Amino acid sequence: MRHASIEDAAEVKNLLERCREVDGRPVLSEFKELRVPVANAVRTLVADAGAKSISIVAVAAWHPVDLGEDAGYWAAEIAVHPDLRSEAAYETALQQLTGDLGKVPSFWAFDELQHRAAGRSGLAEVRAIVEMRRALPADPFEWPGGYSVRPFRLGDESMWLALNQHVFSHHPEAGAIDSADLALRMAQPWFDPAGLLILESGGEPAGYCWTKMHDGSVGEIYMIGLTPEFRGLGLARPLTGAGLAHLSARGATVAILYAEEANRRAVALYEGMGFDVARRIALYERKES
Repeated sequence: MRHASIEDAAEVKNLLERCREVDGRPVLSEFKELRVPVANAVRTLVADAGAKSISIVAVAAWHPVDLGEDAGYWAAEIAVHPDLRSEAAYETALQQLTGDLGKVPSFWAFDELQHRAAGRSGLAEVRAIVEMRRALPADPFEWPGGYSVRPFRLGDESMWLALNQHVFSHHPEAGAIDSADLALRMAQPWFDPAGLLILESGGEPAGYCWTKMHDGSVGEIYMIGLTPEFRGLGLARPLTGAGLAHLSARGATVAILYAEEANRRAVALYEGMGFDVARRIALYERKES
C-alpha cells in the first residue's frame, strides 16, 4: 500500500461509489469520506489492483481527546472493493496502516468481515453504535406548550455551533464539529436548511433535529439532541417526530438513525417509536496485556 495523493481522488471516489452500490450504504463514515484522499490530521493509504485502479482505501483520522490538546487517538476505517473482500484483506490493510502510523489505531468495523478481522488483529471492542430503521410515515406527536420548531436560516451558523457544542460537549465526534466542518456539510448536495430543525423555548435554542435525505426514499435523523437544561422534559419524542414528519414530507418511506448502543434510554425511546436495530457498528482498540 502507498500514501494517497490528490491525483487519486477520482479513483478513490469510484471505489467508494462501487461499494455504495453493492452495500446500499456508504462504506466509510461521512467524517472520513469527506476527507479522503488528503486532509489535515488524516492519513490515507491506498492499494492498486492493476490498470491504476484502487482496490483498497485505509484511512485514519486524528481525534484529540479534548479540543486544543495534543493527546488523542487515531481511528481507522477501511474500504475494500466488493470483489476482493476477505478477513485477510482488512487485516492486512490494518497492519499496513499500523506500520505507517507507528502505532495500532482504533478501528471501526461496519460488517461481519471487519468484526472478525479486528479480532484476528488482537483488538477488543470498546464501543458500539447501532443503526436503527423504521417505515414512514410516522404518527404525529404533540408539542408541550411553550416550545416551537423552526428551520435553520443562513446566518444561524454561529448560533448552531454554540448549541451543538452545548448539546454534545462530551461526544468524541459530534461535539468536535467546528465552523469548517459545518461549512463542509452545508456545501454537500444533500444539505437543506429546511431539514435542520431548531427547537426553541421562549425564542432561545433548546435543541435541534438535523435530517438528511439519501438517494432513493431513505431519510435519516442525521443529528439530534437537547441541551442539558431541557432533557428529561419529554421533548425527545416530539423532536424526533418532527424530523420524521419532515422526512416523510420530502418523500422518504424509510427512516434511519444511529445511536450509541450503551445509551439504553435513547435506544429504548427509538424502539418505542417503531425503530428496530438493523446493523451494529463497533469500535475496536488494542487489548491491554
